[in-house]
Amino acid sequence: MPFEPGNWYGLPSHVDTRAIVYRKDLFEDPANRAEFYNTYGYELRPPKTTTEWLQIAKFFTRDTDGDGNVDQWGTGVTQRTGAPAHAWLLLNIWTFGAEVTTPDYQSSALDDARVVEALKWSKEMLKYNPEAAMTWEFYQEIAPLAGGQLATAPIYDSWYANLFDPSVVTKPELRGQFGISVLPAYPLNARGYTTGKFQASGGIINMSAHSRNKEATWEFMKWLLGKKQMSRVLKERGVAAMSRKSIWEDPNVATYHPSFTDEYIRVHLDSVANVNRASIKVPGLSAILEMLGQVYPDVMLGSTTPEDATEHMHAEVNRILKEYASE
Repeated sequence: MPFEPGNWYGLPSHVDTRAIVYRKDLFEDPANRAEFYNTYGYELRPPKTTTEWLQIAKFFTRDTDGDGNVDQWGTGVTQRTGAPAHAWLLLNIWTFGAEVTTPDYQSSALDDARVVEALKWSKEMLKYNPEAAMTWEFYQEIAPLAGGQLATAPIYDSWYANLFDPSVVTKPELRGQFGISVLPAYPLNARGYTTGKFQASGGIINMSAHSRNKEATWEFMKWLLGKKQMSRVLKERGVAAMSRKSIWEDPNVATYHPSFTDEYIRVHLDSVANVNRASIKVPGLSAILEMLGQVYPDVMLGSTTPEDATEHMHAEVNRILKEYASE
């Protein structure tokens, strides 16, 4: 594509989303499989629905050493007030089939019973998270996952490569024991979703509007993000979220890093196609996200009910949209 002066140019450097990582040794253990089947009536497997995920989280939350204290949790989700909280809340709202605004972005769409259901589900799921999860920033779930304290966790899928690093997974018996699966769907989402939904993440390289040599800059950007250089990054750094689909279709990609299994490649491509969705594109977005990131912890900590929180969020989104529309 030739450079045309006057246009704004950027190219995606990588794309990322969330997926479920799970402990294969726990899921494949014959005793666990038999007990799970007897309890729930279906085979133990990575969760395909939010209901299954909740059941799995409850099943694997236990005291493994018999000292009377829980030392293994069914899941672990970063939920700290602010960005982690609003990211998790958006995942729940969208996965359950609700929306934050109307399609024209003019008013809130949070007056939806599915938002209440999403909050109730998340609060129930919180029982099977470590208490510290409410203070975790992004990435802080990796250490307890790698240490064997979590049976599942929803992580950014490019972070999966860390679970193949011996300096991260220090227990030899856990190395090679982490699988990955697509984010579960809410069965009653009423939108035909077959996976969960999460805001697309990643990075983009833009050309500065003040570049003194835009043509050369554009050629450099195309070279830097071309297949040859992206493949080199994969080979040398093991960075997994490359934005070129052709790389993932390369028959040699599995040789670039031990985490690039057939399972991972399938989940990554499926997630990018079906889980990822764009963030909310409205004036006042930062104010909306800040508000969501403050309300969610209040629900989880019992300061307000899912019903009252939903009513409050609906009113606040309308207020913010009106305020920014008038500026």
